[in-house]
Amino acid sequence: MEDFLRFSNDNLWSELWPELTLALGAVLILLIQLFSNKAATNICGRLAVLFQVVLLGYLLLDYLLIHHTFDRSSFSGMLRHGFQGDLMRTFFLLASICVSILGNRFLLTNKLKTGEFHHLTMLATAGLMLLCQSANFIVLFVALETVALAFYPLVAFDRSSSKSLEAGIKYLIFGALSSSLLLLGIVLIYGVGSNPGAWGAISPSTNIGMDILSFEFVGLLLEANQTNLLLRSGVVLVLAGLAFKIGAAPFQIWVPDVYHGSPTPITAFLAVSSKAAGFFLLLNLVNGPFDSMSEFLLPLFGFIATFTILFGNLGL
Repeated sequence: MEDFLRFSNDNLWSELWPELTLALGAVLILLIQLFSNKAATNICGRLAVLFQVVLLGYLLLDYLLIHHTFDRSSFSGMLRHGFQGDLMRTFFLLASICVSILGNRFLLTNKLKTGEFHHLTMLATAGLMLLCQSANFIVLFVALETVALAFYPLVAFDRSSSKSLEAGIKYLIFGALSSSLLLLGIVLIYGVGSNPGAWGAISPSTNIGMDILSFEFVGLLLEANQTNLLLRSGVVLVLAGLAFKIGAAPFQIWVPDVYHGSPTPITAFLAVSSKAAGFFLLLNLVNGPFDSMSEFLLPLFGFIATFTILFGNLGL
């Protein structure tokens, strides 16, 4: 009973009020689109922009004047909040406002429904805001897939364009492939971590109450088993899944077709918010749980960076 109360008290939903507010606003926009007549559908775009601007203003006011930013955790350590996470939340919300403004003109020109577009855009932004605060591989995967599920229909949103539909199918296929690689890597790390014989220097007292998939435990596990082949394979697969998301070579094959075929505001959204989230998550992992494998990962990152630069400059 005490453990249940402790777990319940640690579920600080107030820490996620920006994401929850944005998700509720997305549902509200969709309901307005559903029950309004055709002549009044343009109001959804203006309401979406106004809602996000007000949310951004209150978010900045809350950080600067009401609650001072400090490192903290919630949901039994599955989420970690701090200056970097709060900065990225603000960045994603600002990018969403710009995409909504661009989207209003695009939707009006192509005579597409605004409510569905802004609903998906706001949900994707809420997922990105949650992703940058993840401190557990379960939260990381769920938040990443939430963003991906919102992006799939957004890429193919212009249903009158064959290029947009083709881009949506390709993004779905390669997105599923990247998610499979990421999930397989997480499974390998979990498989090794669930074996007490691999804990090494991790004492049983340290492991009590610690989630096997938390960044903290994975960091200790990798430090104690730096030469374990399964763990190295899991780390490489996780990084390969993220390399797909950021379009790093040789995992960039989906980028030209998707960027060319998707609506212009969504291309901007993918190029800015999605890439920023991928790089931020990559830095969090490399400087966090994967830090003990830096000697193994630095040559790998060097190869990926060099190959990406060469391919980007010489590829046709």
